[in-house]
Formats: sequence, C-alpha cells, structure tokens
Amino acid sequence: MAVAELMNNRLNQGKDPNLNFYRERNGKEVDILQSTPEGLKAYEVKSSISFHPEFLKNLDYLKTVLPVAPVSSTVIYDGESYPPLAENIRNI
Repeated sequence: MAVAELMNNRLNQGKDPNLNFYRERNGKEVDILQSTPEGLKAYEVKSSISFHPEFLKNLDYLKTVLPVAPVSSTVIYDGESYPPLAENIRNI
C-alpha cells in the first residue's frame, strides 16, 4: 500500500515514480529507494503501530554502503507519533 501511494503521488504529478528497492544476499534490505532531482530518498515500511529503534537499522546501514548518502530516510509505519530523539523521522 505504501509503494502504491508513493507511485500514485508521483504519477499524479506527471512524474516517473523512479521506485526501486535495495537487497543484499545476507538479508540487508531497504524497502523503497526513490530517485529524485534532490537525490536518493530511502523508505522503510513497517506494519507496527509502535516505533522501534531497530526500524532504523537498515536505513543506517544503507548510508555506509552507498557512495552518496540518501537525502532523506523515512520510516513509514502505522503509528501516530515519532520518537523525539530520532533524526530524519517524519510523521506522515
């Protein structure tokens, strides 16, 4: 559902969705990578209503393996709040 919403948002603006994912053989993965004029945006999708710090693990890992870090990293989950100490976490 999150992928469909991101895709619909871009397509409704007349833009190419540019959606991909990242996965390694060892199981490290990031659910959605989106190429934008500003740079790469990374999204991790979780089905939890509570935020857990381990949601950031793969987003943080991605920053260490890419030549240029994503311009934003977003956790999409079913909660209504976000942790006050987390960087780059937006409540959408």
